[in-house]
Amino acid sequence: MCAKVQATMITGRTSKQGLGLVTGKATKQYRQEVETVELSAALLARLGVQEGERVEISNRWGTVTLVARVAELPEYLVFIPYGPWANVLVGDDTGGTGMPSYKGVPVALQPAGKRGGSGEG
Repeated sequence: MCAKVQATMITGRTSKQGLGLVTGKATKQYRQEVETVELSAALLARLGVQEGERVEISNRWGTVTLVARVAELPEYLVFIPYGPWANVLVGDDTGGTGMPSYKGVPVALQPAGKRGGSGEG
């Protein structure tokens, strides 16, 4: 069993997500895009997860389970597109600015299904 791996999450908009916004957030295209987490091949290997499998991502604000996609990223950096699942992990701390930070969010990752329940956010 793989132990949890600590990483840093960043969020942003993807081009596929932008196209999905044009057709609507209720579309399959938009939903599939925001239900992914991008991470390096090295981090996938460390987790023992293959591309297309699910990864549980958690922190003090919540837990979500997303589909893994390989990306060219530093090993301990993960990217989640803006949307409902990223928002679960961003939290409500605004540092007095009125806007939470969508970059540099600490998270823990593990293969989905390694604990009870689905863990979906």
